[in-house]
Amino acid sequence: MAAEIREQNVSAEDLRLLQQAFKAVDEDGATTAKVEQIQEDVADLRAYTSALEEFLDENGTAQQLLEEFEGRVDSVGSQLSSLQSAVETNAEGIESVTETVDGFDEDIRSLDDEVVSVREDMESLTDEIETVSADVDETTEKMGDVDEELSAFETSLEEVQSDIESLESAVDDGEVTERLDKIEENIDDLQTWQEQIKKTFGG
Repeated sequence: MAAEIREQNVSAEDLRLLQQAFKAVDEDGATTAKVEQIQEDVADLRAYTSALEEFLDENGTAQQLLEEFEGRVDSVGSQLSSLQSAVETNAEGIESVTETVDGFDEDIRSLDDEVVSVREDMESLTDEIETVSADVDETTEKMGDVDEELSAFETSLEEVQSDIESLESAVDDGEVTERLDKIEENIDDLQTWQEQIKKTFGG
């Protein structure tokens, strides 16, 4: 009878008789309350059992669930290992890039030093060019003065030659001829000196 009560297979009539029997023994209703509580507990247990059976049907036994969980843990561990390896590889790559950047920084500093040196050389060369330009200007002025002197000399030379030609046509004396020859030699020397000056100053 107890098993039938647990399985709720007791008819209402039997249950009423039982309640009356318990009531006869315990008139205060405590037994009835206990029976009703037992029935509620049995109903809850049956509901829990059904839910547990359904869960096990869908997901397997506790051992299967444990094995699946362990498999997932192993998978996560493997993924973590792969991730750690990737992080280490990335760290090595970052270190390599950092070393390369440091090398570039050194090259840039070296280039900066070379640029500064070249700039200083250019400034020095500019100063030298300005000095040479000033020298050229001064030389040009001197050449202008020499050209003026040469022009005056050429004018005087032409006048002397004209005088010589006039004397040669007017006089045919030996002494005069000798003096004229000497003057012509002097004129030749002056002309030679003139040519040397022109060559020297690019005239």
